Amino acid sequence: MSVIAVDDERIALQLLITSIQEVLPNVKVNGFSTGEEALSFAICSTCELAFLDIDMGDVDGIELAKQLKKLNPKVNIIFVTAYRQYAVDALTLHSSGYILKPITTEKIEWELENLRHPIDLFCNHELWFQCFGNFEVFINGIPMKFTYSKTKELLAYLIDRKGAACTNGEIIATLWEDIDCARKRNSYLRDLKSDLWRTFSEFGITDVICKKRGTISIIPSKIACDYYNWMNGELHAINSYKGEYMSQYSWGEFTLGGIEMTKPHCR
Repeated sequence: MSVIAVDDERIALQLLITSIQEVLPNVKVNGFSTGEEALSFAICSTCELAFLDIDMGDVDGIELAKQLKKLNPKVNIIFVTAYRQYAVDALTLHSSGYILKPITTEKIEWELENLRHPIDLFCNHELWFQCFGNFEVFINGIPMKFTYSKTKELLAYLIDRKGAACTNGEIIATLWEDIDCARKRNSYLRDLKSDLWRTFSEFGITDVICKKRGTISIIPSKIACDYYNWMNGELHAINSYKGEYMSQYSWGEFTLGGIEMTKPHCR
């Protein structure tokens, strides 16, 4: 789930983020000090829940909410403000909630219990993808097991493609360079897709996968991943990179080369 918090006052933003995380400890909150930054993030990642200060300098919260709703009509907007006079504007946008400062966890909890578009905020299944070193996927801190070892490689490739729709032909060419029989390769791929979907279904996390006719992809905004955090410039992710990326898969060397070229600009 993608959550954003926006306030142009640094201290107020940090308080808002901290308060949200107290209520939703397993959810990452993406904080922004300008509406422009928040909008840029929302364009790339589907935003499901947004806490917006109304009175901001560049783009006020009302205008930002309109833009977010264009990107995702079902985004839950919770306005945060010190001024009561904005309540009418908030209601006309059919927002999910309205919090009058000072922020408290009790106010946030009440609003989350009454969202206009309900979402699973308290899912117990914490999904984590490790790309640095060997690729691994964890559910609640435990490595996820698949029926076929190749299923994990399929999943790794989808993560590597960062949400791009991957065709059957592309996947087959990457995962089975040594198999000449097209019928056999297509059969293998069907088995892997079924295994991936079945395993994710057991934990109720199939919403992170997007399946369309002839293509499959991952939805980046719905997962936590060290590589994605690295791309976002998060310090802990940058420090966790030790020169290895999906080491067990030879096709990962191309992305590794890109990381090495970009690395000096991220520190």
